Amino acid sequence: MAVTAADIQAMPGLSAVTTDDANFWLGLAADFVSDAYFTPEATHDQAVKLWTAHALTVQINAGMDSAGPVRSKRVGDVQVGFAITDAAIGSSEWLGSTQWGRLFLQMTRRYLGNVTLAV
Repeated sequence: MAVTAADIQAMPGLSAVTTDDANFWLGLAADFVSDAYFTPEATHDQAVKLWTAHALTVQINAGMDSAGPVRSKRVGDVQVGFAITDAAIGSSEWLGSTQWGRLFLQMTRRYLGNVTLAV
């Protein structure tokens, strides 16, 4: 059974996510969550849900204009630094930034062994 936007919206804290946003991230999840590693299908669907919920939570918490949580800031002459860079997206650091990402990492380690994800 394919994961739908309604499945994502039914997850705790994600009821306000738009169908368009959920479908966008579900589409990207196909590139990040392989059905070759997550079997049977129910396990793959759960991994897709976790990865998508993580990406949406990052979007909600940080906004798509930022690279991640602010690590440094300065008011005079405005300077902002982000803790997670674009290069880290998909990495263990990026996934570790939300409860959903941490659950996805646990699931990944269960099915793929103790791996460190890096881009």
